Amino acid sequence: MQAVRNWSVSLGVIGVCTWMMAGISLGAPVPKDPDLQEYRDSVSSKYDPDVVSHEGDSGMTLSFGLGMGQARPTQSGSTPGIAFQAGIEPGYSSQIGRFSRMEASAEFFFGRAGYSLSPDNGEEKVSLPLKFGMLAKFGLGSAAGERAYSTWRFGIGPVFASYSGEQNNGDTVESSGTLVGLAAMVGYNWTFEFSKHFGFNVGGELRHIEFDVSPAEKMEAGTRTTVKVSRVASINIPQIVIGPRIKF
Repeated sequence: MQAVRNWSVSLGVIGVCTWMMAGISLGAPVPKDPDLQEYRDSVSSKYDPDVVSHEGDSGMTLSFGLGMGQARPTQSGSTPGIAFQAGIEPGYSSQIGRFSRMEASAEFFFGRAGYSLSPDNGEEKVSLPLKFGMLAKFGLGSAAGERAYSTWRFGIGPVFASYSGEQNNGDTVESSGTLVGLAAMVGYNWTFEFSKHFGFNVGGELRHIEFDVSPAEKMEAGTRTTVKVSRVASINIPQIVIGPRIKF
């Protein structure tokens, strides 16, 4: 009987010691391999939408653009000419998801367009200086890599210009004042970011500009008279636009 008691006490002591050791082992911190933990964090931040913060992707932007293309009159039989523009565009870019972004901006630009009208439309070689234009623009885009994204852009706004047309017989038609017209655009561009604050835009767009050229001053045989010109300066400008982009 005494032996049974001794075995019972011994087993009880062993059980208590085992339970205490297990508790100590479970409570102790598990050593982590720094390289393994860094890899796990990088994978988590790439694929877990709750972890992705896109820190630094949203903010104010300032873009500079230079565009070159063709001025294509909407009148049939007319001949397109060269068009160019330059402008500055402050705006705001906002990250709205892992792959999506939204942009709002205002473009201020100037330029020149030239084209020739057919004989049915006066047979004139037209020069259309774009003195100043302003477009309210909106864009939706998506990421195409860690440092690049593409954006569909739309814009509309007023544009101010003058009209000068030279006819084959030497007569000229000029706008009597500054013309106020309407400009609209749709475009698609890529933005490549070289650093947190600097990138470069490359894209293509179609811009439509329209003016009512009336009344106008017509010079005939050295005499300047005011005449009513029954035409509209309506042109489409497909063009390529490039320029640097700064993000604040």
